[in-house]
Amino acid sequence: MSAVFGEDVAALVKYRETRLTFANLLSGNLSRFGELLDESGVPRGSLRGTVFAFTNRGYEDLLESLGDSAGDGRVTPAQKRQLLKYHLVGETLSFQKVTGGGETQPDTAHGSPLSIGVERDQLVVRDACGSGHKVSEVVHTSDGVIVYVIPSVLRPTELGLKCHRSSSL
Repeated sequence: MSAVFGEDVAALVKYRETRLTFANLLSGNLSRFGELLDESGVPRGSLRGTVFAFTNRGYEDLLESLGDSAGDGRVTPAQKRQLLKYHLVGETLSFQKVTGGGETQPDTAHGSPLSIGVERDQLVVRDACGSGHKVSEVVHTSDGVIVYVIPSVLRPTELGLKCHRSSSL
């Protein structure tokens, strides 16, 4: 168990350290997140700090809820860039920090608020809409990026995207 996270992480969420870099982690179930990075012009190897990476299904659900399941452009490139920035935090959010009592409210690259903390024995991220997203896995990559895998897309309120009140809890 990593000193970054401590011994209690296993009680809340699947944790793993990997020899993969963040760029190489973005395949399989996280490939849509990687594609969004590419579309936004963010080099995969340039990220540091903390990433809240949504699953492929989470991104497909977002597009479907917006009537853009065919990728016909209802979500603009500018909205995609802002959406991506909402999932990036410049500081390293260790397990101790996010579970140390109360909620942690990090500054995202987008500027909209989000919070992360323990709710009912689950590690949960809450977006600006108030929706809760259960963290399914925490991955500490070899290049120092901490990835919190969530099943759905966090939504900042400023993008004109409808808040989705359902919860992954």
